Amino acid sequence: MKRLEHDLQVRFFRVVRIASNRDARLKAIYATPNASKRDYKHAASLKAEGLTKGVLDVCVPLKGKNGEPGMYIEMKIKGNYLSPEQIEFWNMVESQGYVCRLCYSTEEAVCAVESYLGISIMVHQKSQRSI
Repeated sequence: MKRLEHDLQVRFFRVVRIASNRDARLKAIYATPNASKRDYKHAASLKAEGLTKGVLDVCVPLKGKNGEPGMYIEMKIKGNYLSPEQIEFWNMVESQGYVCRLCYSTEEAVCAVESYLGISIMVHQKSQRSI
């Protein structure tokens, strides 16, 4: 994962972990380590364990307010796009009822989770510097 995308995701999980004190379901949200740089041996080991290219960054394994089975979020910085493997994964899980979102900011990802679950995670501020 590129460093700037890493930073977006770190900030997203900081907000989610704080909000999980009010809504314990949020503790179930997790990241997938697909884009991390690794040496060949470690990468081969993770692939043998089931690591799959194209899986989106964040999994929300919670039933949505409209009954969807779960949601995936891909974090990108402006100018970056989904890879062909990510598009294939997106289409496959979406065909099974999952919600997928491409988010270009921490706030956008938080809002996607809020909308999906029908909850308020944070007080939205005019300035998002603290996120």
